[in-house]
Amino acid sequence: MEESIKRFFFTSLGVFLLMVAGSSILFSQLWTDFPGRITGIAIIWITTTVFHGRLLKVAGKNPGMFSRVFMVQTGIKLLFYSTCMIVYLLFFKTFALRFAILFMAAYLVFSVFEVVSILSFIKKHPK
Repeated sequence: MEESIKRFFFTSLGVFLLMVAGSSILFSQLWTDFPGRITGIAIIWITTTVFHGRLLKVAGKNPGMFSRVFMVQTGIKLLFYSTCMIVYLLFFKTFALRFAILFMAAYLVFSVFEVVSILSFIKKHPK
């Protein structure tokens, strides 16, 4: 299980770096850069990594609790992400649309990546 968590961490770090590089290129070509671009992606990466590690531990110990814990964690993450977007909107109204687009794209990428990783873990460790 620890190996799966380490593998997810380093793979998600690669996804994070690719998203930062991609957003740097995108915003240097189409729009001007804005405050919080990297921070928004980092928030999603860190949150996904922490919650994913906890979810793998639950899946390894008690597979029956997996779906309940997954749903609770997803709800907590959505509330946290919504709060982050609202706070950003309050402080940086000028850049809110750019931040929201990038934040939602990062959320989508990391959510798909997390679900694929979880399914792979469950297939390899059936109980």
